[in-house]
Amino acid sequence: MKRMIARILAVFAILFVLCTEANAAAAKIDVKEWTFMIFMNADNNLDQNAVKDLKEMRAIGANSDFANVIVMVDRDNAPAVTYKIIDNKQEVLKKHGEVDMGDYKVYASFVKDTIKKYPAKHYCSILWNHGTGWKAIKSANGMVKGISYDEQSGNHMSIAELGFALKDIKKALGGNKLDLLCFDACLMQMAEVAYTVRDGADYIVGSEEVEPGEGYPYKQIFSKLEKGMKPDEMARLISRAYAESYDDGCAGYESSTHSVLVSNAYENFKDCLNGYCKMMMSSDYSSQIDKVLAEVTKFGYPENIDLKHFVALSKAKIKNGGIQTTADKLINSIEKMINANNVSGYGTNYAYGLAVYFPQKSYKFEKEYRQLPFAKNTMWASMIQEYYKKSVIKPILDEVAKGKTTKLKEYIEKANANNVDLSLELTTKLNFLCFTEKKCDEKTANRVKQLLGQLKNKL
Repeated sequence: MKRMIARILAVFAILFVLCTEANAAAAKIDVKEWTFMIFMNADNNLDQNAVKDLKEMRAIGANSDFANVIVMVDRDNAPAVTYKIIDNKQEVLKKHGEVDMGDYKVYASFVKDTIKKYPAKHYCSILWNHGTGWKAIKSANGMVKGISYDEQSGNHMSIAELGFALKDIKKALGGNKLDLLCFDACLMQMAEVAYTVRDGADYIVGSEEVEPGEGYPYKQIFSKLEKGMKPDEMARLISRAYAESYDDGCAGYESSTHSVLVSNAYENFKDCLNGYCKMMMSSDYSSQIDKVLAEVTKFGYPENIDLKHFVALSKAKIKNGGIQTTADKLINSIEKMINANNVSGYGTNYAYGLAVYFPQKSYKFEKEYRQLPFAKNTMWASMIQEYYKKSVIKPILDEVAKGKTTKLKEYIEKANANNVDLSLELTTKLNFLCFTEKKCDEKTANRVKQLLGQLKNKL
C-alpha cells in the first residue's frame, strides 16, 4: 500500500514539474500587440525596390517592443529568406532556397507559420508585388490576373487562389479573420477583389490606381506606430501615410489613391448594388450611360472605373425616380464601406475608394469575368450585358431597317470571343428582321446575309 502511495506521489510530482515547465515556456511567448507579415515577391523587376523597402522597414526601431515585423522576401534570381525586422536591423529567421512566390500555398504557409511563432492581438498581412486587380495582362506565358508575379516560376496568384489562402489562414486563426489585408500593389481596390477576400480580413487596404514606383512609405508607417492602436486606426495610418508620401512627401509629388474598406459592410453594399442594377436594366438608358462612361474617373486600365462616381453621374443624367432612389442607397452603402479614402495629385478628385470593371465596348468585356464570384453573385455583369444589347443591337437594327449596314460592318470588324453571346443575339434579330418579317429591301437583305456569314466565321 505504501509503495502504491509513493508511486502516485511520484507521478504527481512529475506532472507538477512538467506543468511548471510548460507554463514557464508559455510565459516566455511574447504576445505583442501587432504582427505584420509582409510577403515580398521581388523575383521580378521590383528587386531594387525590395532592397529600399527593407531598409525603410528598419525604422520600426523601438516600436518593435509591441510589434513584430516579419518579412518573407524572394529577390530576383536569389533564394528566398524570412527576416525579422528589429533594432534597426534584419535578423535572418530562415533561408528557404528557391521558392515559387506565385503559389498561394506558399503565401498561406508563411502567414500561418508566422502567426504560430509570433502571436499577437492583431495581425496585418501585406502582399507586396505587382497587382492587376481581377484584370488580365499579357505576359510571355499568356494572360494572367491577380497578384504576386514570380518571373522565375512564371506563376502568380489569381484572386480566387488568394481567397483559398485566406480561408486556410482563417482556420489557423481559429475561425477569426486577419485584422488587415493590405495590398502594396497596383489596382487591387476593386469590388471584384473585395468580394473574394472579404471573409478573410476585417479591413481591406489598397489602391484603385496604379501605385507609383515608391510603393508604401514603410519608414513613415512603422515610425508612427503607437502602442494601443486598434485595427481601424492602423488601417487609416497606412492609407494616410501612403497618400501623404506622394503629396510633396518622402516620395515626391505624384497622383495616388488609397482607401480602407470595411469587409462586414459588403453584404449591404451588394444588396444595394443589385437594387441599382435592376433599375438600370428596367429601361433603355444606354445613351445616358455612354455619357457617364465618357466622364467617369478611370484608372490604369480604362475599364476600371470609380464606382461611386459612376453611380453619382448616372443619378445626375437619368431623371427617373427609381434610379434616383437606388443610386442614393448605393452611394450611402459605398460610403459606409469605405472607412478612409486618401488621394494626392491630379485627376483624383472623383476617386472615392472603390473601383469596378466596366468596359464600354462589348468586344473588350473579357469572357473570364463571368466566372468571378462577384459576377455570379451580383447583377453588375448582367447590367453591363444589357447595356451592350441596347447600345449595340438596337442602333444596328434601326440602321438596317433604313437600308444601311455601316454600324453592322463596324461591329463585325471588332467582334471576338468576348462578345459571342451578343453576336448570336444580334444574328437572331437581324435574321428575324430581314428574312422573317422581311422589313429590309432585297439588296440590304443580301448584304446582311453576307455580313452575318463573316460574323459567323469569327465566332
